[in-house]
Amino acid sequence: MALEDLFKGGSIITGLAIGAGLTLAIRVVPGAATVVGGVVQPVAKTVLRTGLIVWDGARGVVAHGAEAVSDLYAEAQHEVAAAKAAQRQSLSDAITDL
Repeated sequence: MALEDLFKGGSIITGLAIGAGLTLAIRVVPGAATVVGGVVQPVAKTVLRTGLIVWDGARGVVAHGAEAVSDLYAEAQHEVAAAKAAQRQSLSDAITDL
């Protein structure tokens, strides 16, 4: 199992345990900071890259959803305006028939 596999599908407890273990290792073992830095940097880079990909995807989904809602709003406004115009026309016809 690679170190990256620990972060995939893990819980907050797993993350906290790994963080606490790394912090303890850095404080207790003098050369651990170099080793931990060499391992953590690629993992952190992978996490950041994945976050950027997810962010870009989420922005696209939100933009598409906002456009769909905007279109629905415009259609509803048009239908309300058409209903009001039809109501005015029917009132005008009723007055003319008197």
